[in-house]
Amino acid sequence: MKRLVILCLLVAASSAAAPPPLDAKTRQLAFDIYKQLIEINTTNSVGNNTTAAEAMAARLKAAGFVSNDIQVLGPNPRKGNLVARLHGTGKEKPLLLLAHLDVVEARREDWSMDPFVLTEKDGYAIYQLANGLVRLENYQFPVTLNEVTRAYFERMSSIEEGQTAADMKAVTTGDAAAAARLSETPAYNNQLRTTCVATRLEGGHADNALPQMAKATVNCRVLPGQSADAVRDTIAKVLNDPGIEITWIDKPKPSAPSPLTPAVMKPIADVTSEFWPGTPVLPLMSAGASDGLYLRNAGIPTYGVSGLFGELADSRAHGRDERVRIDSFYDSVQFLYVLAKRLSS
Repeated sequence: MKRLVILCLLVAASSAAAPPPLDAKTRQLAFDIYKQLIEINTTNSVGNNTTAAEAMAARLKAAGFVSNDIQVLGPNPRKGNLVARLHGTGKEKPLLLLAHLDVVEARREDWSMDPFVLTEKDGYAIYQLANGLVRLENYQFPVTLNEVTRAYFERMSSIEEGQTAADMKAVTTGDAAAAARLSETPAYNNQLRTTCVATRLEGGHADNALPQMAKATVNCRVLPGQSADAVRDTIAKVLNDPGIEITWIDKPKPSAPSPLTPAVMKPIADVTSEFWPGTPVLPLMSAGASDGLYLRNAGIPTYGVSGLFGELADSRAHGRDERVRIDSFYDSVQFLYVLAKRLSS
């Protein structure tokens, strides 16, 4: 099996020895913490994030954190967040580690990133809206590469084989045919362009009456640096029907991608090489939503890294049977610990 860490910049491997595996005491502690978190209901509908935040705050206090360095804050009693500070020497810039306490309920199969509602009010509303959605389905936004996606395809071209490898190399030079072939794979398509997909439909008001209304929710993953208003305008042109009204559900807050800074990327690549020698380290633009946009818009470069391996063809994120390998979980705990020390030293 090919092992890939989809992280950041490919750099020279470190000659340092691989870190020792987690000892039994640390493994048990990691197990206990995650067991406690999983057993606390933090779902959006009825869960309580504050309960989880307070449970983790209690663990930090027991480990020696002083009360002034721990805060549980939130917009309402159920949505508390934990903020904890570990003091350093002050010689380096602060390092922020960010994760979420809440879990995505299994019935939510898609993130609402940049959704629109398309509404048609007419006696033939369902047909009219359906025809517009077919036009949207058949439309592809133009290919646009940035620093991260360009580096991803360049480096993946040396790992993949055959036509896929050739297409990955060619797409970075603007080859339209290569882009068309890569676009047939959803995981590559969302790296190449903005995508808009209808995720929900409703219409009609009675079984024996012409529908007076039909509505569709369209979820768009807008590439960094692109205008959300321009995407909306494009959708309107593609629908080509003034009778279909387009309204925002939640207008996106765009942010520029964080640069592949060697000061951040090299430690990631070095630690990866120490844990898994010979493993390629690549950049990947996340196609999902994250709180990183608020940090980037505040001038804080933001990156995602986990060190968590999984089967490429077995993604279960946010599914009813979401899971990871046990050995990969413990490896990731050790990896992130070593990486955090390396980045902050």
